[in-house]
Amino acid sequence: MFDIAILLYVDRFCPENMSKSDTELLNRFVIYAFIWAYSMRAQYYNVGWLVAQNYIMETGNKVVNSYNIYKVINESDSPNMLLSRLSEITHPLSDDKVKAKVFRYLYLITLIICFGRNMQRISGEQEQRLKV
Repeated sequence: MFDIAILLYVDRFCPENMSKSDTELLNRFVIYAFIWAYSMRAQYYNVGWLVAQNYIMETGNKVVNSYNIYKVINESDSPNMLLSRLSEITHPLSDDKVKAKVFRYLYLITLIICFGRNMQRISGEQEQRLKV
């Protein structure tokens, strides 16, 4: 799921010769895509095709970050519009939502690493929502 989201973004928004700003936008998107993809895994003990399909199609009850990222990418006219939309609909998981203990630590460590590097790029409102 994560890889396909990245490929779709690159295909839609990245020129052949990427500028520094294009690379920065891609890096920001990768963070959102990671949170989206791995939020599903963190919220289930067992993941199969049906769980993934329900997550992507937004049919999971009370599942954080259950939205169709492919549709959001497709409907966005620019990387900035996409990132703005993702900042509205992507949320960090609360500790009680994470099912697998080992995954809880992996998820938290990855968020700290990703957001620690990129926090200066995230607006004040997003910064408050993304704190672990």
